[in-house]
Amino acid sequence: MATKLFVFVVAALVVSAGVGVFLLINNEDRSNTSGDITVVDNRGKTVSFSESPKRIMALGSSFTDTLVTLGCMDQIFAVDQSSITRLVGSGAEYDGLTSKQPLTSGSPSTSTADYALTYGIDCVIVWNFPSYTDGIAAVEKAGVKVLALYPTDIGSVEDIISLLGKVMGKSDVASALIDNMNTTIHNITELSKTKAGADYGSNDALRVYIELDTASHTSPGTTTITASMLDMLGVNYISKFNGDASSRSYSPEEISLFSPNIMVFMGPVAPGYDVLRGGLISVPGGVHVDTYDNSTGDGFNGNWASATPSFIKGLVYLYVLIYGEAYEP
Repeated sequence: MATKLFVFVVAALVVSAGVGVFLLINNEDRSNTSGDITVVDNRGKTVSFSESPKRIMALGSSFTDTLVTLGCMDQIFAVDQSSITRLVGSGAEYDGLTSKQPLTSGSPSTSTADYALTYGIDCVIVWNFPSYTDGIAAVEKAGVKVLALYPTDIGSVEDIISLLGKVMGKSDVASALIDNMNTTIHNITELSKTKAGADYGSNDALRVYIELDTASHTSPGTTTITASMLDMLGVNYISKFNGDASSRSYSPEEISLFSPNIMVFMGPVAPGYDVLRGGLISVPGGVHVDTYDNSTGDGFNGNWASATPSFIKGLVYLYVLIYGEAYEP
């Protein structure tokens, strides 16, 4: 083991790292002010706009984050509560979300349709969860455009950035963002290989315990975006150690057996929320613990571990934390 570190990460959204998402994007990139803009969402449904939406309801922090990153804050009218909780406080670029209309739930329904009609929403962006099918249908029946999206890995996150870039007339911004993301991924991977040496990706690599920000103390499985980041960094993590593809909760005994060098508590979290601050486990000496501070926003933000452009911030954060050196692009 190259160093003594112990990280505890509470991750937000579990998404598979090796499975592609069916997402088709029309090759022709048309103007955002006139003509048709046509894309195919993750339902395989063609959605067309005569111009870029001007009043968007974003139901999911991943989609809100993508819109903000593309420079479309002014076009966002309403967001779900998770967008406020996860994004506000994690960077000045998200401060404008506090002035948006907050919605308690990200689940679409007939009340979503009524709200959209009342406030002139011209596009609802929502997760394409099977449980949302009826709610999405209700919104579309009311005559409101819906983009139902389901990014599940890093490649499909980039697909969503491209799709929303096209819809919003920001294809150039989207392309540059994707290029920068891929450059960072390449650089971090190569730097990690250099730092870890022969231990990179092996059983002897640094061991990391990561915990999702859910009350069940879940750690992300090997088919998640978080696991993809850890694989790029060449470390060992508890789900890989146990051969668990799906995310699950680990007992204090299992965590102790794994003997992590690094523990990261992801946030935002409530006091006593995770196994360490909840008093369920004690930390041996010589380990490094990184906990999210709700009051300052310091630490690993849960949104960085989800299907969003911000995962690149999480990758850089973990590189600095694990290998103890600043990342210089």
